[in-house]
Amino acid sequence: MCPSRGRPRLFNLERPLLLFILAACSASAAPSNADLIQYLGGKATGQSLKTPAYTLTLLANDEKVLVSYSYDGAMKEVGWMAMGCGTAMTDADIVVCWPNKDGSWTLSHRSAPSTVMPTLIGTANKDTADSSGSLKIVRKLSSSSQTDSPAVVTFERPLKLGSSYKGKGDAYQLQRAINQPLIYAYGAKNPGESAQDADLVQHALDAMGGTYLDLSASFSSSSSTIDPPLTPVRGGSGAGSTTAASSENGPTTEASAATSSATASSAGLTVPASTSGSSAAAGGAAASTTGSSTTSSAAGLMTYSNLIFIHAVCAGTAWVIFAPCGALCARYARGPPGTTVTRFPWHFDV
Repeated sequence: MCPSRGRPRLFNLERPLLLFILAACSASAAPSNADLIQYLGGKATGQSLKTPAYTLTLLANDEKVLVSYSYDGAMKEVGWMAMGCGTAMTDADIVVCWPNKDGSWTLSHRSAPSTVMPTLIGTANKDTADSSGSLKIVRKLSSSSQTDSPAVVTFERPLKLGSSYKGKGDAYQLQRAINQPLIYAYGAKNPGESAQDADLVQHALDAMGGTYLDLSASFSSSSSTIDPPLTPVRGGSGAGSTTAASSENGPTTEASAATSSATASSAGLTVPASTSGSSAAAGGAAASTTGSSTTSSAAGLMTYSNLIFIHAVCAGTAWVIFAPCGALCARYARGPPGTTVTRFPWHFDV
């Protein structure tokens, strides 16, 4: 017997093991910007927003939109993640996703008449598609192992939902334009079942909020996440307009003066009273107009970090300057010792 015959047999055992390890490593890797863009045919517009709940990415081509939720933790730690098209929870078009123990994801398409638990749109099913048949999970762009971190779920939807869609409100029809109103939320408690109409435990107030998305912004494999704008921003571009130099921190695209004018007059964000404790970061972009075009520039003042800084400055000024001055004024208003001070009533009769 040739002594070298045992070596090929050992190699035959090592090769499948190596392939298994490589496949496992590949499966645990979160989808990149390039993966999302490739799925849409190699070119897309949109943005990636770093919300307090999770990272939300929406990319679009002329026909469909790819939506990706990325939670900074393992798949087994995820409760539920949700996004809604609209300025408030009432009548928003809401998509909730949560992981199951078998490595699958549930896609639950819902709506709510007020700030109550959203209920299912259509009839529940056990497919990767939602109950309306308009949305579906993209498995190859979603996590599938309980240890995958970050935990990512991606689904696709048409840019324009069909006439048979039974959702409420008017914000569910997306456009490749600036200032698409969105809400988002995260619930720490997993429903514990895969049924699309499963009950949801309410999210915390610091894990929800509202924002605006520029679905026309230039997007590439090197684009980074940005702070979610709390109010409508100026600038951006409509689909098909000429694109100027792009920026990783926000849209720097060219739009018509009419689009800019409409954007500047758009209504502000409305958040339900029960969710006013949102800690959503805020961002914006200033715009400069030249001729018939508008180009967005640096981020605006209304960012979460700037608000914290302004609050600290105002609080410090109040305690260091105004509080001592108020005490001194009260002391000297009494006059010298033994002086009688006339005290006036808090109201006057007319």
